[in-house]
Amino acid sequence: MNRSHGPIIFALAFLIAASASGASSAALESLNTIRAEGCDGKPGLPTRFEVDTHAEAVARELSRGAKLKDALARVGYRARHATSLVVTNASSEASMRRVLRDEFCVSILDATLTKAGIVQQGESAWIVLAAPFITPSPGDIAATNARVLELVNEARSHRRRCGTHVYQRANPLKLVASLNKAALRHAQDMAKHSFMAHIGRDGSTPAARVTAAGYVWRAVGENVASGSSMPEQAVEDWLESPDHCANLMSKSYTDMGVAFAVNPASAAGIYWSQVFASGRP
Repeated sequence: MNRSHGPIIFALAFLIAASASGASSAALESLNTIRAEGCDGKPGLPTRFEVDTHAEAVARELSRGAKLKDALARVGYRARHATSLVVTNASSEASMRRVLRDEFCVSILDATLTKAGIVQQGESAWIVLAAPFITPSPGDIAATNARVLELVNEARSHRRRCGTHVYQRANPLKLVASLNKAALRHAQDMAKHSFMAHIGRDGSTPAARVTAAGYVWRAVGENVASGSSMPEQAVEDWLESPDHCANLMSKSYTDMGVAFAVNPASAAGIYWSQVFASGRP
């Protein structure tokens, strides 16, 4: 008699796990149906949510009462951004879909959110939607630098307001290898020591780093950023900051250098340095 208890308990545990998995699959299908069809008068999207085991671990922490920020930290899950959806009293797949459509349309139709983690217990579900933290690879340095330059020169080609000041269009900048070198030194310093500032851990200033890289300058400026996973996001962040925007639009500069450095163990994961300069005649 006793020998039969183990298999029976195992079978019950398996059935419970299978039921939870089925419920999570149904919730995922509801998310993707709403995403495809659209909601609240907004058109749908062609991309589907994909299950992410790390996001699922975050959802499990939420089901235990954790806040999203704390859950992300506990699991060690880094995302460009993430949001949580909590559904209660969903007695059927239809009611689950109705709640998701009525209350979370904006998040479901956010094209940057592509990963999903779902934990469902009874009539309640905890859902995490995340934009994965993807950084350029070391092999993409030249392409990344060229993309930043392209975006910067596109911004400079138009009249632009930076805070309270309006800047007229400015001539395009050109990439200079020595300025890239100065930018890389500082980006690696910030990534290694997990900080963001213009003064390096060795006390160096932007001007000192440019001089050390062999560039004879008349004017120097620098933008820094952290956590911006791709060139488009980094440039957008700079343009949204009045001081960084002013540097980017300044007619005082003719040359640019840029670099990024990645350190998964750091606070922000990725750090950027953008150096502006004009040489002596």
